[in-house]
Amino acid sequence: MTVGMIKPEYRKDYNIPVVPYQIGGVLPRSLWTSKLSEIRIVPGVDEQTGAILPQNIHNDQYGGTYADAGLESPDINISAEQALLPPEHFISDTFIKVTTVSQFGPRNLQFITDYAPGSEDANKYGGGTIAHHFIRNIMYSTNLQKGAKPRIKPHPEWTTWTSLQGILKYDKPTILFQGLAFVLNGLPIQDENRNPLRDEYGNQLPLYCLIFVDNRSAQTNLMNALTTPANRALPLDGKTNSPYCGIAEADGVMTYFVPGIDTEKRRTLNIQLNENPRIWNPKPYPLTEEQIKSMWVPWEKLLHFLTADEQCLLLAAEFGADTVNYVLANEPNLAGYTIPEEVARAGMGRYAHMGAKMPGGRADLSGMGKLGGYGPPQGPPQGLPPQGLPPQGLPPQGLPATYPQQAPSQGLQQPQYPQAPSGLSALPKTHAPDPVSQNARNDAMTKMVSAGVNIPGLPIPPTDSGQEDLSAMAADLINMDDTGDDQPEKDEGAVESVF
Repeated sequence: MTVGMIKPEYRKDYNIPVVPYQIGGVLPRSLWTSKLSEIRIVPGVDEQTGAILPQNIHNDQYGGTYADAGLESPDINISAEQALLPPEHFISDTFIKVTTVSQFGPRNLQFITDYAPGSEDANKYGGGTIAHHFIRNIMYSTNLQKGAKPRIKPHPEWTTWTSLQGILKYDKPTILFQGLAFVLNGLPIQDENRNPLRDEYGNQLPLYCLIFVDNRSAQTNLMNALTTPANRALPLDGKTNSPYCGIAEADGVMTYFVPGIDTEKRRTLNIQLNENPRIWNPKPYPLTEEQIKSMWVPWEKLLHFLTADEQCLLLAAEFGADTVNYVLANEPNLAGYTIPEEVARAGMGRYAHMGAKMPGGRADLSGMGKLGGYGPPQGPPQGLPPQGLPPQGLPPQGLPATYPQQAPSQGLQQPQYPQAPSGLSALPKTHAPDPVSQNARNDAMTKMVSAGVNIPGLPIPPTDSGQEDLSAMAADLINMDDTGDDQPEKDEGAVESVF
């Protein structure tokens, strides 16, 4: 069974013409919040039209509401619906949001926990995947809130699994994009001798990667960088009205993901145009249409999704079939799911004395027998594919260029593919807002009203404070689970040879 973020055909034997030295396929890499990364985000391609995707869509629904471009006593008139639109509503399919786990199990696995959009499992079970229920049943039963009762009786070993250094991690909402990485988690891209990879002119050379950001605060910063207009009197546009110079446009600039601390005193990544936040000095790095099309891989072709049965088998291999049988049999939301026979036949094992019945339904354990447990595969985990020599056709970083000023674009309406992920703006949300998230949303609405935003049905109180920055308030509107962003970072092989 294949486990990982990327389908096998885009791994070891997949070549990318623009970076011919990279013979290891598209490399999946997460961004550490403790280290600097320098990346050129590569825009996506519309499969139906062949057009390069813009950074922003639905441009006419954001900005252009100030009566006074000087921002003195601005009269902002937006509907309640517009006020609640999330940032991802304005971002093209260059980006996509999925749910992932990292450093998972004894083998430190990394994979997507969602079912493939439009698949039979997605239609049958929705967002409550096998992995999602398994993780939360153990986490919520072991790490109890004060006064709470465990969902199921926890096994003593679970305490070790769920500790900070443990092998059971929360699944997290994760933003993915494809890009050229020049510096990754503090280190320049290196050759097979661990030296910085450079061309004949001494310019740093990149690797083409699938980049994922699973830190909640860093996601907020990235969303704000992509959707905040430079002049709120004009419509949002990544090319002509963005303080970040269109970091996801074809003729855009380099992006620096810089370590920082957020308002909750947690580690984050700030989005900057250079390493020094006090200096506005964007580094142009234009990409041609030909270069983009030779690199970009459509999401439905690139991303690897596990089926319900594959998730069940994977969990059994990592944590034992008896653990899977016990946890899933006690999950009422999986009453209609039949555990694969090779897992079910292992029985309850060490959990036999703890019971498996729970009112409200249980998974089908009809295949359960007295055979041995389903254990993890033998042998060391698969290594990372090798790397490789200088790219053809990419402009060197030091190449001087003038940032182009173009006419405002209204963006492209992205087609919806029923069998494939469709980007941040259309991907259905897995988790419903909890009361805490709803309170945060209500607080944000109150702040917007106090700042002078006219939302029909709500009075505008008098204020002398002037207009507040709505992009900062937008961070309060993002609903994400608190899934332990401060987990320790491990080397995923970012500096290993892929040549």
